[in-house]
Amino acid sequence: MNFKLLKTGLLVAVLGLASCGGDSGTTSSTTGTTPATTVVAANTGTVTVTTVAGNTVSIGASGNNAKVADVTGKAVFTGLTPGAVDVHIFSADGYSAVSYMGFNAASITDTPVGGNSVIDIYVQTINPDPYSFPTYYLTTATNTYNGYDWFGTGNLSFGLWDVTPGVTVSGTLYAVQGNATSSAGNGVSGGAEAINLGNVSLTTTATSGAAQQSFIANFTTPVPAPPLLATVQSVIPPTGMPLQNVSLGTTTVYGATLAPPTFPDTIHSVDIGDHTYSVYAGDPYSFWSRTGTFTVGGSLSVAATLTTAPTMTAGQAGTTLSWTNGAGASPLVVTDIYDSSYTYDWTILSAGGTTSVTLPTVPAGVASPLTIGSPYLVDVFNYKEFSGANYEQIVNFFNGGGTADLEMIGVTGVAYTR
Repeated sequence: MNFKLLKTGLLVAVLGLASCGGDSGTTSSTTGTTPATTVVAANTGTVTVTTVAGNTVSIGASGNNAKVADVTGKAVFTGLTPGAVDVHIFSADGYSAVSYMGFNAASITDTPVGGNSVIDIYVQTINPDPYSFPTYYLTTATNTYNGYDWFGTGNLSFGLWDVTPGVTVSGTLYAVQGNATSSAGNGVSGGAEAINLGNVSLTTTATSGAAQQSFIANFTTPVPAPPLLATVQSVIPPTGMPLQNVSLGTTTVYGATLAPPTFPDTIHSVDIGDHTYSVYAGDPYSFWSRTGTFTVGGSLSVAATLTTAPTMTAGQAGTTLSWTNGAGASPLVVTDIYDSSYTYDWTILSAGGTTSVTLPTVPAGVASPLTIGSPYLVDVFNYKEFSGANYEQIVNFFNGGGTADLEMIGVTGVAYTR
């Protein structure tokens, strides 16, 4: 599972580290290799930031060391003090920002800022299952996107949160329908039959419009019995957080009456995505989740190692935010600042153990994503990655995609005034 699927607008606002422009004391980048991670070279004085062309990138807290990303999306900074620096990326439209606080790396890649594009297609469905509605998936080398025909017209849209409009995207298109089954009587959201509609190359747009291509999904009748996907033996979330669902690939298991799912449970379903699991538990103000890989047809047990959520006092105001981290190792802290419409305005990533952040000065000529005196909401998340990566590698994973064993726990919706 690409971690961006968990991100769904997950933008962070973590600032701080003794000062916004200085050394945070973060773990230095490794020169070796670790399983399922990408090695990131340390900053020796030059940092290359890759983002969306036209975005403004600044280094440090003052806002004075700033550049606009060129047509290739790159902004190169030289003559920096070696070691950890703070990197801030402001979208060209002025509506969002991402900050990497105390990041000791020679390069940073962040493509989600300024993404959010759409692909529209038309699918004619033959032999639809009367007890389920078709779900459509577009799988690329880096992501799987869901598309739904909400009104039964055959017209559907894929939202690509990490790709900008005007980009040609290649992948495989699937139509899935039918009913997955649960041996324990849990509710299951998944398909019993999947049709490969073929490989496609489609161009993203800024808004929905006419379908670019048409397809026919000719399902069999009756719907076939789904194959064995996996048996979930147990899931142990943090104390006080009721388990809400377990996802195996594209199939989700949940309690039939909104109670936690019952285990052990053998799930029968088709699966068109990569073979990853994710589990989710939480209450209205905090949640825990963990992702990893599972063996198709095998068994799975999951237990929390991040056992308590971070806490943040509501009503903070100004440029500095502070919080208390939860229990358990946390090599990455992510803070989101967003408005009442759930538009994520500032995302900040910082080293594990960080307990406060101070927003930097926005460079001249750049619209600030936050308005002084306006109310916002804040989320704080602690992350743990189990394959031995250090902080810089985890940040690379956070926006670079891939499959890894990742755990997160956070508190959501805390009131804040800029």
